[in-house]
Amino acid sequence: MKIREARQLYIQQQNTLSEQKRILEKKLEDKESKMSDEERGVILELSNQMEEAYGRNQGVLESLILQENLIHNMEVSKQQGEATKEAVDDMAKCMEIARRISKGDRVPAYDEKKLLEYSFELYMSAKNAAMLHTEKSKESHKSLWEEEEENSGTETASIEEKIANTEVSVAAPEVVNFEIPE
Repeated sequence: MKIREARQLYIQQQNTLSEQKRILEKKLEDKESKMSDEERGVILELSNQMEEAYGRNQGVLESLILQENLIHNMEVSKQQGEATKEAVDDMAKCMEIARRISKGDRVPAYDEKKLLEYSFELYMSAKNAAMLHTEKSKESHKSLWEEEEENSGTETASIEEKIANTEVSVAAPEVVNFEIPE
């Protein structure tokens, strides 16, 4: 059963139990003077059983919410890890571009632009170092960002969809309908 379905079932059961509990409490209040001790005992026993069922139901709902939160946190951590990896990869590419420029090699204009956007100081340091290597033959390099442009079309499912479609090992709620005496 999926988390969303399980939650809906348990919430419905919780609402049913709450309604039945309200009816019992109202009966206790309305018939306080007319009710025999036996009837009062039956209603109190039903009320206790309902309270236990409500507590069990609430426990399952809380565990479902905990599972949703854990899945959400896992997905967010995964996204943060991917973003951090991307940032580190970009930094490594910029450092490589700066090394190539400072060596006096030719790099694509797009790579120079990326380095300039990443760090003006690093770009200027590389350009200044390149001035020292003007007599050497210059090597040409391909862009380090080519693969990034090719892989930009991938899409990912939203976290909410992943949580809602996650299977959980929770049985359907035990439907408890208490016979309320008239």
